[in-house]
Amino acid sequence: MHSLSPVNGGTRCLPACADHIILGPDGLRCEGLPSLEEFEQVGVMLARAHHMLAWWIGDWFNAGEAYHGERFSQALDHTALDPATVQQYAWVCRQVPHERRTTALSFSHHREVADLAADQQYVWLSRADDAGWSSHRLRRELAKAQRNESRLWVLAACSGPADAEALCERLRAEGRAAKVVER
Repeated sequence: MHSLSPVNGGTRCLPACADHIILGPDGLRCEGLPSLEEFEQVGVMLARAHHMLAWWIGDWFNAGEAYHGERFSQALDHTALDPATVQQYAWVCRQVPHERRTTALSFSHHREVADLAADQQYVWLSRADDAGWSSHRLRRELAKAQRNESRLWVLAACSGPADAEALCERLRAEGRAAKVVER
């Protein structure tokens, strides 16, 4: 993986793989004529960083609390990070420890299985990896498996047929079963 190195006293960061593309606190800039290869290298580096960022933040928060307890929560006030998002990342990191994480899958995949037992996390992450499922597809497959285990129906009053059908479409998009029954 390519590293970022501070330039000009830390006011900007330059990917070690590119001479003409500069990453800084205000975004990406091009100097001169970057080659297609430089753009590809920076893109790969950005994709890797994006893929790992939620893990880094969640593990950072959990480690900070482990080492410094309640005092560490104040450190979050000095960042621009949304506390609710950090708490979600930290929860997923606690639920899915390093040894169960699958680097070929996104953080979102792991979030989908975080409330499952350890053995089930492994099973579902393996299925998603082997089948090439998106995190949305994994959510649908988990919902389908849960429906097959137990099925509960909720009765909802709607203002009309269009409202009822819209509600059913939203539920189906979440991987749930839904049907309209007139009374």
